[in-house]
Amino acid sequence: NMRKGDAARAVASLTEFVKRQPRYLQAHLSLANAYMAQKDPDSAIAVYRHILTLAPSNSQVTLLLGSLLAQQGKKAEARQAFEKVLDLSPDSAPAVENLVELDLLDRDYSAAIGRAQKLAAKSSQAPEPRLLLAKIYLAKAQRCVNDENAKTAGSGRPKLSLAEVPAAQADLKQAETELLKAIELKPELPAPYLLLSELYVGSGKQQQALDKLNSFLAKTNDVAVLVQVAMIQDASTNYPAARDAYEKALTVNPNLTLALNNLAYLYSERLVDP
Repeated sequence: NMRKGDAARAVASLTEFVKRQPRYLQAHLSLANAYMAQKDPDSAIAVYRHILTLAPSNSQVTLLLGSLLAQQGKKAEARQAFEKVLDLSPDSAPAVENLVELDLLDRDYSAAIGRAQKLAAKSSQAPEPRLLLAKIYLAKAQRCVNDENAKTAGSGRPKLSLAEVPAAQADLKQAETELLKAIELKPELPAPYLLLSELYVGSGKQQQALDKLNSFLAKTNDVAVLVQVAMIQDASTNYPAARDAYEKALTVNPNLTLALNNLAYLYSERLVDP
């Protein structure tokens, strides 16, 4: 029924099943998924809460509950769930990442950095905590920029960039350091290259961004990285290079909508090739 897209019938079947087999956890999990397919998160949350009355030490269900609560904007309850996950599984990276997201929403950068640093200390050879730290430092730097721009909103003055706000520079440098460390730890992971390129572009260092991305592309044709190169080249008005990057991305994934759309626009408006 779920494969056919008939979530309502799946809910009816599973509801009847869990009445007969109330301790069969997989059925409850499937029921929560069916509710989500119906776009009924409140019922899914109720199912997760019920599962936790049967298995209070199930950290995975607690994590799912916290994620749904966070999506609904119930930050306090979500935080409580993620903290519970860490009580049950102290090394849970997803719980830390979710708590960091909540800290960033609250602009509590110190708490976010502390969590990520603790995770990095436990997993010194893993790139993911470094990537998480970089995201925090970038968010903190962007907040400095946003605050400066807010002071002159409506004045007609051009918005300041990351490179133009002195208060943001220390955090930008920290973010760059963490991303370079992540790349050193796992050179085949595309995410640090992508985020580092965003940092460089935001700082007006387009060529450095391209150099890093192209160093990654020398080893593998990653579609996301190719599209990022194309977008940077397009913004730099190097339209033939942008075209080549989009075309290369489409040889890897011919149905990539973003690349098809951007390339069509590029041919039409920039390269005059209808």
